[in-house]
Amino acid sequence: MTTKFLATLTLATGLLSSCEDDSVQPDLIPVPRESSITVEVSEKGAAPYALKEAHVLTSNYKSAATSLVISGKLNSGQLVELNFSRTPSSSASPNSTNELTARLGTELGTATSGTTTYNSQTKLVDGSFSTTFSSTGQITGVLRGVPVQ
Repeated sequence: MTTKFLATLTLATGLLSSCEDDSVQPDLIPVPRESSITVEVSEKGAAPYALKEAHVLTSNYKSAATSLVISGKLNSGQLVELNFSRTPSSSASPNSTNELTARLGTELGTATSGTTTYNSQTKLVDGSFSTTFSSTGQITGVLRGVPVQ
């Protein structure tokens, strides 16, 4: 009986110890990304604040298809994407955009307007925008001195 008990205990101990995992996986919590650019936004006419985690996704000021795409988070944590472009028929400077498509999560903005101007000497972009989302209302903003390549 003692031999069976010891054999069972040894087997159980072996099984339990083989289930141990020495590598502990940390919880994957997204770390907030530092803003690489400054974009000031105002929601529904409230005091402006810096868009969180703001950064340039893409930019093109080297061809007729001028564009700039910026992404960042509102104070609510919602991701907003601003896609500035230049309409082909535009008589504006080739270093500028005159059209905006805005997205908040999956919602497209309405009543959008936005322009940017690229300084080819400093490689910096300035601009302004306005858009409305059903979930947040009107959002307006400015970008100054945004570095692009």
